[in-house]
Amino acid sequence: MTDLVRCTPVSLAATLLLLTGVFTPTPAQSQIQVTLGSAASYTILAASTITIAGATTIVGDVGLSPGTAISGMPAGQPTGGVMHLGDPTAAQAQADLGVAYFYLASLPCTGPMTGVDLGTQVLTPGVYCFDSSAQLTGVLTLDALGDTAAVFVFQVGSTLTLAGNSAVVLVNGARAANVWWQVGSSATLGIGSSLSGSVLAQASIGLAQGATVAGRLQVRTAAVTMDTNAITGFGGVNTLDAPSSAASGLRLAVAPSPAAGNAQVRWSLPAAGGVWLDVLDVQGRRVATLMTGESMAAGAGSRGLETQGWSPGVFLVRLRTAQGTVTQRVVVQR
Repeated sequence: MTDLVRCTPVSLAATLLLLTGVFTPTPAQSQIQVTLGSAASYTILAASTITIAGATTIVGDVGLSPGTAISGMPAGQPTGGVMHLGDPTAAQAQADLGVAYFYLASLPCTGPMTGVDLGTQVLTPGVYCFDSSAQLTGVLTLDALGDTAAVFVFQVGSTLTLAGNSAVVLVNGARAANVWWQVGSSATLGIGSSLSGSVLAQASIGLAQGATVAGRLQVRTAAVTMDTNAITGFGGVNTLDAPSSAASGLRLAVAPSPAAGNAQVRWSLPAAGGVWLDVLDVQGRRVATLMTGESMAAGAGSRGLETQGWSPGVFLVRLRTAQGTVTQRVVVQR
């Protein structure tokens, strides 16, 4: 399958990003074609082993080739997909993954990012590159500028690391299906972190407890490890048609905002399941935990949010389920 996405290259120097935390590219007339082929339907794809601990949920196909060793898969998982372990179908998916991996690696870099922590950055569509490792500590905001077909590509020379409770937030039409992480070595997602997009790693991907992903985790040569995670794939649909969390029925609202005292967090779930609800500051530090995997029925729900004792400022309310992750900002005033 061909995922056709548009990318607006960046023309500003990385110095501006370091000074302001906001990177705004100039428009261009180019398009990027990412050909995932048969790998498009795989939420999890590894080469040697897949290891799972805890009540992990996976939406989409799971594949392993040339290895066949998978351990800890919870009963009833994956949902909305099948498993292929060491068979020709998984081998073909691995081959198609290689094509996509090297294509992403070959794209011209439009936003040099070496030495820049992705936390607290606001990025618009582009191809962002790191000569070596990339770190995300806090909240990375991807702003599609109203273009739901806009794409973000991150080329990481060695390792990608998300610190605990870090998050990738999509705004103004940005979609997880249009975000790509090409990682030269291994990717590590810290405790309670939240990532959007497809991670295509050369060596391995490891998720700490409570990390969530709206996207794909695909590895060319080694393993994927998980621990009580929620990973929601795209089911092999074309990138431009991939449903956002809102389109799939997962919604979140916080009112009032600005809030001088208590606020109310309201949500709508497309299906019953576990819910994780917490609040982060702009540095990605958790300031409140409202829910930790409680089972909730489909439909509307709510929780009170007490802001007494908080410093004035902007906070991020994050809702995580098996269907994906949604966030809402709330402003606290005194």
